[in-house]
Amino acid sequence: MMMPALLVVALLQAPAGQSGAQGVWQAQYTTLEGRLHRFTLTLKESDSALAGTISSPRGSVAITEGTVRGREIAFTVRRRASYDEIDVVFKGNIGTDRMQLTMQVGAREPVAVTASRDTAAPSQ
Repeated sequence: MMMPALLVVALLQAPAGQSGAQGVWQAQYTTLEGRLHRFTLTLKESDSALAGTISSPRGSVAITEGTVRGREIAFTVRRRASYDEIDVVFKGNIGTDRMQLTMQVGAREPVAVTASRDTAAPSQ
């Protein structure tokens, strides 16, 4: 009967990052005009703080104001557009291998974003 107790202890000590936001995610969204865009999220989680980058063909940008509270995730990136900077705000829920987010660009309509954990990427 010692085996089940050891299994419970091992599960309790498993790294939280495996089921949290930590890691590499492949994300995509379709614009209101019907264009598909893909990007990569590389996330690092520390307590309830979230850091990392978004990488796309436009380049990489650092995440700011990132938080994780339970399954809720939120972060902001600042993008340069036409000689101006604009905040892009992401909010949503995270599961083990999928994220459902909304992306808010300025005053535009929010756009749905889905992301899947990149299991081929090295662990963070």
